[in-house]
Amino acid sequence: MRIRLTALSMVSVVVAAGVLAAPVAAQAASTSTIAQEQARGSHCVAALSEGSAAKRSVVKDYRCFATLANAVMFASGGAVRMGPRSSFATTDTALRHRSSSLASSPVLGIEYNASGFGGTSLTLTGSGGTGCYGGTEYSFSNLGTYGWNDKIESARTYSNCVGVHYKNTGLSGTSTSVYGSKSDFGSLSNEISSIRFF
Repeated sequence: MRIRLTALSMVSVVVAAGVLAAPVAAQAASTSTIAQEQARGSHCVAALSEGSAAKRSVVKDYRCFATLANAVMFASGGAVRMGPRSSFATTDTALRHRSSSLASSPVLGIEYNASGFGGTSLTLTGSGGTGCYGGTEYSFSNLGTYGWNDKIESARTYSNCVGVHYKNTGLSGTSTSVYGSKSDFGSLSNEISSIRFF
């Protein structure tokens, strides 16, 4: 069931298979909201506003779930579901085929705190449009704000995005690029502090 809110400062609410997304005002997620969400689960979803090299994106919504399956389902608006026996490879393929058509919140990438796409996860979505098609950029300039500083070891990108992962906050320092997937960040594992998608 999809509920459309009329207030311009609210986003759509999606109710799917027991995952409820409450309406969120169009402002940055607060530190207390982030802490409350992280207590709920270790697989989080952050919705980013559009940005540019000069203007940083803002995290508009931040939710956490007990499983990656629930995080992916929420991030995709219920369009991509991981069944009890489905592999992540199957889900990854589904995300790649559907992410650019999820105009309300295209999936930009999924970050993992273990090599080989394991451990806890942070799924990053755009706030509208079609991901990185057409020159749209998103940036996550300080992962520490969301409890993810120096934790990323592997990542996947979607929606035609290249994810440049930087050692320092503010999109600076040594970097490595991900287009598709990178199963191990090598010397930059557990060293990433900011990300730019373009």
